[in-house]
Amino acid sequence: MSALNRYGIPVGLALAAVLSIAVRLMPMKYGFYLNEFDPYFHYYATSVMVQDIEAHGIHGISEFFHTVDHMAWYPWGYNLGSLRVNGLYLLNAVIYLALRAVGLHATLYQYAAIAPVVMGGLAVFPVFMIVRRATGNSYAALLGSFLIAVLPGLMLRTDFGWYKGTPFAYVLGTFSLALLIMGIEDSGVKSYVYSLVAGIILGYIQVVWGGSVNFAGVVGIALLLVPFLLKVGRDLPIKELLIVLPTLIPAAFPTPGLSWIKYPTELLLYGALVLGVIAAATAKNGDVPLRAREGMIAILVAAVGYFLYRSPHALSGRYLSVLNPLLRISPSPLNTVAEQQSVSGISILTTYGVLVLLAIAGGYYLLKNRRFSSIVIPIFLIWSMYLATSFAQLLPFLSIALAVGAPIGLHYAVSNIAPGPAVVGKGKRRRARLEYYKYGKAALVVAILAITAYPAYAYWVMPNNTPVTIVTSATTMGSNPAWLNALSWINKSTPSNSVIIAWWDYGYWIEVAGNRTAVVDNATVNGTQISLVAQMFLDNQTQAIGVLNYFKSFDPSRPIYVAVFATGADPSKLYNDPYLSGYQVSGRIYGLGGDEGKVDAMIVWAGYNRSLYINSTTGMFTDYFYSNTLIGQMLPLRWVGWAQIDPTTGQVVGMSPYYVSQANYPYAQLPFYTYGLVYNSTSYPIRLAYSTPVYEEPNGLWAQVLIYQYVGNYTG
Repeated sequence: MSALNRYGIPVGLALAAVLSIAVRLMPMKYGFYLNEFDPYFHYYATSVMVQDIEAHGIHGISEFFHTVDHMAWYPWGYNLGSLRVNGLYLLNAVIYLALRAVGLHATLYQYAAIAPVVMGGLAVFPVFMIVRRATGNSYAALLGSFLIAVLPGLMLRTDFGWYKGTPFAYVLGTFSLALLIMGIEDSGVKSYVYSLVAGIILGYIQVVWGGSVNFAGVVGIALLLVPFLLKVGRDLPIKELLIVLPTLIPAAFPTPGLSWIKYPTELLLYGALVLGVIAAATAKNGDVPLRAREGMIAILVAAVGYFLYRSPHALSGRYLSVLNPLLRISPSPLNTVAEQQSVSGISILTTYGVLVLLAIAGGYYLLKNRRFSSIVIPIFLIWSMYLATSFAQLLPFLSIALAVGAPIGLHYAVSNIAPGPAVVGKGKRRRARLEYYKYGKAALVVAILAITAYPAYAYWVMPNNTPVTIVTSATTMGSNPAWLNALSWINKSTPSNSVIIAWWDYGYWIEVAGNRTAVVDNATVNGTQISLVAQMFLDNQTQAIGVLNYFKSFDPSRPIYVAVFATGADPSKLYNDPYLSGYQVSGRIYGLGGDEGKVDAMIVWAGYNRSLYINSTTGMFTDYFYSNTLIGQMLPLRWVGWAQIDPTTGQVVGMSPYYVSQANYPYAQLPFYTYGLVYNSTSYPIRLAYSTPVYEEPNGLWAQVLIYQYVGNYTG
């Protein structure tokens, strides 16, 4: 082994890991907070697990599984044992307690913020293992490690503060694929160890993140194809048994429990094991006879037919919408969640560029080989590309697939460039031309890497140099402390038994950062209650009070608050036009992230007629919305009209209650509002309890949280 390989490759891997960690730590400079929404709940649940283990030892795990969280989904609470991701809490509670036992001086909150970054750093290793196994080239593998360090899909899901199941599931799932390949392709005792560890990881991540079933599905399909495409060794059933048995780990958890035994991906793995046994028993010199293959195909067809007949609803709507995107054509609550939106192929090509083409080439070249890696990697590539276009939240699968597939494609593409007719002659002339040819191949590799380098920096790395969600108040602006201010007030200034109603986006923040009970939260586990809150916001005050009294009836002593989040813009600053001073524009126009932009989702959840609230031509609110809905009264903007603005002078020349839909209309039109509150601190039966300052940026964009209290007399 050359000194370059001996020292260069390990150093390169270390640099890739450092780069991966450094890029993911970029948001930390804006504030040490957990990112997005779900991590707050996962941190809270992990803290409960840690406390239970500290108090009861190993029996604390059982205590956790029987805990009902009364901070969520008032008045019903939420059974923590029913969560599919309890493996996340157990894993990290054990790791955290172990680290603390050896001297770690960090809070669980600090651990939760940093742990995803560590997983991002570890991601470079399984990618390296897979690419090197597929190509035999450590430099191609190293390229894959650097790619996974900066590719945007996985970067977001392993970012600073992203304490969810995804950082652990994606990285550990990739490790399981690497070990699986090694286990099937190698021989002897070590292959059994690789297979067993791969199975343990594959099984455990199923209770870390629900999307891990995609890893299991890829493994199941790949193992099913082995008897048909590869020579079969006598030890194949042993390896498959070592892989399949540990995937039953989720059956030991309250959720999914014993029902996991018949989950579709498990059935797929059982089928692979059965076919493996048949193939190993009938194979001659590793080749499975044609008649045995035909019999296995018949078994497969019969098994699939029986499954479809007996279990037509085995998959949830979320997974069915991945398999059949047409299910998302009609409006549904699923479509109101940003992470569940689909991604166009054009968007993927724009984001990942030449890597997509190289990965496709890599899959093509691998199919020419007769190795297990040549089966599982192309399947993973194809399935990941499909997943990425189906669900935005599944883009990390594509990042992993491209980090694996693109270096493989580049390796084989360059390796297969044979010397052309120009490389002829004898002696020194031939050697010179051959050297020129080799340099040409190197130049091609450098050119392809250069094409990737700029987007890697400009479009992958630098966009991560942004604050975490709570620092921006979940807006498209920069740092905006509206929600941090509001949550601090809720925590310090409301009675500890208060109940807070807000749109579900903010539920976890209220429960954890605000330390108060929420009626709905981001888990969206109770569609009926979300619909009820949506109806409350969209109904008039009289009807809305009926909903408020409903929640008040469970315990009249508990104060009820309603929080709304408003965004907008001062057009005089936004457009640098002093003639527009004194007016406001709704943040709905600019997609700033306030509740005015979430009304569409509320309408879907409530099952109401959209045209009653939103003008189909302009996309703006109707007069009915402002005068007959609770949220229209709670938002601080009062409708003025459509301003006609002279584009040459910037002056407002007129104001109309309606949008003028006319070809070649000479004036620009903007919907104008003035800032004003309907409810104040003395209003009855709903009063303004607190409002944050209007946090305005220099360009005029602003955000504000307003918190109202229901003070009506509940008579029961």
